[in-house]
Amino acid sequence: MLIIITLYQDEIKLFNTTGKDGLVITSIMFFISESGLWFFDEKDMDINIDSENFKARFIITKNSMDTKQHKETRMVAYQFDQKLKEKIKTAKQVILKIYCKNRTDIEWAVPDFVLKEWKTVIE
Repeated sequence: MLIIITLYQDEIKLFNTTGKDGLVITSIMFFISESGLWFFDEKDMDINIDSENFKARFIITKNSMDTKQHKETRMVAYQFDQKLKEKIKTAKQVILKIYCKNRTDIEWAVPDFVLKEWKTVIE
């Protein structure tokens, strides 16, 4: 299952894949499309779940250019470990912090309706 949340021109994707060992891997990707320089940092993402702090492991960051629209898209991806997935399943509040190299870090309080959808993916 894949959930895509579109915020203006930006997107957040939460999805599962199956590893070679048969275990389900849950990942989250953030996409930002805008002109100007913007770079994600290669750090783990901070996640606050019901006032308890966790980390999601950094996987990759990538930039690409749309020459027709003169916009760059920046992407960063993180992986959730099993403990983090278990906490999200019962979470009432989740706040994500994504680090940027040359801009203010992004903090996002996950809306209730999005958190509810994430729980269906994680199960």
